[in-house]
Amino acid sequence: MQKSKEILQECFQVEINGVCLKPLIKYTELLSRKWMLFTLMLFPESNPLRYSEIRNRLNGLSKVKISDTTMSQRLNELTENKILTREDFQEIPPRVEYQLTTRGKELKMSLQPFIQWSLDMCHQEN
Repeated sequence: MQKSKEILQECFQVEINGVCLKPLIKYTELLSRKWMLFTLMLFPESNPLRYSEIRNRLNGLSKVKISDTTMSQRLNELTENKILTREDFQEIPPRVEYQLTTRGKELKMSLQPFIQWSLDMCHQEN
């Protein structure tokens, strides 16, 4: 796996039409993980979500349910990349809330045209 990452980094150290594609590696890798786009897109612009709210919303999308392990990983990855903030309230029972950062809001907005395009393609007649 590490070797393929090294090869990708070497391949994208060039500019195409004046645009450096190397930064795309990090975010395409992040966004291509299972459940990542759905997790990101379900966040509202300003309100935080609790862990259980996120899980319930994701599990309402499909017959396939997201595991707690996978969801925790995705939330951690989004937090590590400063796309979400995580606030841990020292209460009993424990309460944790996640919210989009400015970077997260920008990323979500930049994905909107792609989502619209995919919807258009889905509903086009072949």
